[in-house]
Amino acid sequence: MVSAWHTWLTPTFEARRLTQTGYRPEMSERFLADAVLLNSGGREVARLERLEISQESAQALTQAVEQRWGQAVWLLHDGGLELGRRGTAARFEVQGKGGAVLPGVPNDRPWQRPGWRAQIGAWLETELNESPQRLTVIHASDIGCVLSMETGQGRRYFKAGEDGREVRAALEAARLFPTLTPEILAADEQRGWLLTRDAGVCLLTSVRLDDWRGGVARLTQVQQGASFAGVPIHRFAELPARAEALLLDTAALTHWGLNTEQLRFVQALLSPFWAAYEHVAALGLPDTPAHGDFHPNNVLIDAEGVVRLFDWSEGCTQHPLLDLGWLLAFVQHPARAEHPVRMALPELAQTLWRDWLSAWKLTTALRWQDAALVALIHRAVVYDARYRSWTGSVPGFRPQFTPYYLNMARHFA
Repeated sequence: MVSAWHTWLTPTFEARRLTQTGYRPEMSERFLADAVLLNSGGREVARLERLEISQESAQALTQAVEQRWGQAVWLLHDGGLELGRRGTAARFEVQGKGGAVLPGVPNDRPWQRPGWRAQIGAWLETELNESPQRLTVIHASDIGCVLSMETGQGRRYFKAGEDGREVRAALEAARLFPTLTPEILAADEQRGWLLTRDAGVCLLTSVRLDDWRGGVARLTQVQQGASFAGVPIHRFAELPARAEALLLDTAALTHWGLNTEQLRFVQALLSPFWAAYEHVAALGLPDTPAHGDFHPNNVLIDAEGVVRLFDWSEGCTQHPLLDLGWLLAFVQHPARAEHPVRMALPELAQTLWRDWLSAWKLTTALRWQDAALVALIHRAVVYDARYRSWTGSVPGFRPQFTPYYLNMARHFA
């Protein structure tokens, strides 16, 4: 069984691993890293230098620290390790008396600070009415922190976000569609905390066509249901102007790390985008409730075959075709040509496309590739607005969603 939260990393994790000049180069086989150990009060307990790491991951670094230190540690900040950055010591929380208080990481998030583990541990114990066992960091970055834990009632997952956006959208989705999302056990919108029951494995692990068709059926249920309250609105009528503004803004694209060759093919997307947009607009569909990040790692299937949607951090109102277009672009990306799903279900994209059109009672010559192109440009625009001036805790880095989607779009133009 593959935990859904392990694959929560894709594709957002892929995008974060892009550097400002493109994909980071592959690391050497082994390298050395440093770590600072702090107690819950932020006082320095020890420094570990020249830790040998065989994999560029926070998990590998944590294992190396625990092996050297001889005790369990709690990751606070990886120093930019998983972004391919080196030279900044990672930070871990340990038990022990410390010396001087170490200044915090500039622009850090609450979960990257000493003492947060005790805070969240107490909250979880209260909400679960028991002490969670094997509390484990699945992933942590400036964007969010995901934990798993074992309880007497089974596995549970916790997520903390930058703000309360995901909590609001998840609660709204659960209110409107009680069986659509993993059961929410507790939530704190002000702190951006969400505790849920385990809801199965990711759709991307399934080669059963019925599971995929069920996922699209669930999406349509959301789109044709009651309107969400308190979520962002992305008006489809405004997309052409926003897309043109981004694609013709050479300075902005250069700031996103595109080189001369990349600029050329990205700006050439404008013409096919316009044609695809007009075809989509001709369907005459209104903006509707949307998941906002509908890819197969955000769709879960439990042991009984029940399909649920999770990770509502991008929940919004937008054109209904954008979620499906993103799903198809994700699955049909050339890099996944030999993925087990693609090999087992060669007609998957066309089948899901027909299902969605049928659910909306549409007859059209529109190709799913046009929907994919429009969806990717839309996503590039949305994330440009959010992250162009964003500041995080790793100097010089911003989440690279915009160049990620623009690069992907050229495969569907």
